[in-house]
Amino acid sequence: MSLDQDTTPAPLRPVTDPKRTRRSAGVLGLVIFLCGVLVGGGASVIAFDLMMTYRFRHPERAYLQIVKELEGALHLTPEQVAAVTAVFKSRNMALQEMFVKEVRPRLDAQFDALRDEVATILNPEQAEQWKAEFEKVRHKFRPPPPPEMGGPHGP
Repeated sequence: MSLDQDTTPAPLRPVTDPKRTRRSAGVLGLVIFLCGVLVGGGASVIAFDLMMTYRFRHPERAYLQIVKELEGALHLTPEQVAAVTAVFKSRNMALQEMFVKEVRPRLDAQFDALRDEVATILNPEQAEQWKAEFEKVRHKFRPPPPPEMGGPHGP
């Protein structure tokens, strides 16, 4: 042996099991995927809830979105957009009036009956909690009457 040669052995690299490495990468990928599903699903539920709540609370504006979609799909001229908007606005008012005067009282009666019937099954404490929660949800999704019929004014 020559003295010029380094006789120290090269450091050994740790031996990793390829199956274990693949399994760890697979588990990590699955965890990341599931986190993405949870975050995306949660965001979708929140967005849907906000959108539906807004639409329930502002039915007088619903036709504007429909006109906007028709404008793009049918390539309407500005004159056509104005005419279609006017038709939707007048029909929308008629539908809201019908809802407020005819449909809403019937719906309210059914919801009142539902609330009261369930309350009779519960003890007084549960019934009070049930009625409070019921009214919160009911208020959230029940559209107010249009401004022309005594509802709130403005956006």
